[in-house]
Amino acid sequence: MRKTTTWMVALAIGAMLTIGCDRSKINQEGMQTYVDSVYETFPSDTVEAELPGDSITPPDSTATAKADTVAVTAPAQEAAEPAVTKKVYAKSEDGYVNVRSKPSAQSEKLGQLTVGGPGVKYLATEGDWTKIEYKGREAYMKSCYVSNDNVVAAAKAKPADGKLYYVVIASFSELEGAKKTTDKLPAEFKSPVYKSQKDGKTMYRICESCYDTKEKAQARINQLNKRFGNSDLWIWEVDSKASCVYTPTASDGKKVSPLTPR
Repeated sequence: MRKTTTWMVALAIGAMLTIGCDRSKINQEGMQTYVDSVYETFPSDTVEAELPGDSITPPDSTATAKADTVAVTAPAQEAAEPAVTKKVYAKSEDGYVNVRSKPSAQSEKLGQLTVGGPGVKYLATEGDWTKIEYKGREAYMKSCYVSNDNVVAAAKAKPADGKLYYVVIASFSELEGAKKTTDKLPAEFKSPVYKSQKDGKTMYRICESCYDTKEKAQARINQLNKRFGNSDLWIWEVDSKASCVYTPTASDGKKVSPLTPR
C-alpha cells in the first residue's frame, strides 16, 4: 500500500466502525475493541481515497542500479604511411638528358628528359648510371646528369671521368696542311686547329665541336651525318682542354672562336 499524507476513508466489509476524536471502536469476530485511528489498518479489499497533489512517487522498484563503467575504446589503428616515391630530374647545360634502354651510351635512345620538366621515378643506381621508370618501362640516365631537385636553370654537370670529347673533321701531321684545309671549308665548318701528341707524334686536328660527354659528341656526329651524308668524323678523347694553335677567319671577316666544352 502506498504511503500518503491524507486521511484514508475505509469501508470495511462485515465490520462496524465507530470513529471518535482519536480512537475507533470496531467489532471484529464478535468482540468489541478500540484502536487509535492513526494506526488503523484495513483488509486487502479496502478502497483508498487520496487528495490530489499530496502524493510522493517512490522510485521505480524495477529499475536496476547500474555499476559505473568506463568505456574503453581501442585506439584506431594508424593507417600505414604511403610509400614516398623518389623522383629524379634532368640537369644539363644543353637543357635535356638522353634516356636509354640500357646503361650504355651505345644502347637505344628512348627519349629525353627536359631540364626543369617533370621528374621520373627513381629505381636504383647502377655504376655510373641511374635506373628510372620512363613511360612505363625501365630505362637509364647517366648519373652525372641526374638531380634530386627540379633544377629549373640549366646546371652544367661535370663528366665523372673529367675528360672532354672533340668531334674531329680531319687530322694532319703538319700544321700548314690543317690550316689550308680548314680555310677551304664552308663557313659553318670553319673550325679551330688543335695540337695533340699521340705515340710520340705531333698531330693537328680540325675540330668541329667539343663536349663534356662522349654521348653528346656522338649525337653531334649523327646529326652531321644525317644532314650531309656519312662523313669520316670521329671522336677525339682528351684528358684536359686541348691547345688551340690556329683559328681561321670566317666569311664575315671575324675570327672563328676556339671551342668551349658544350
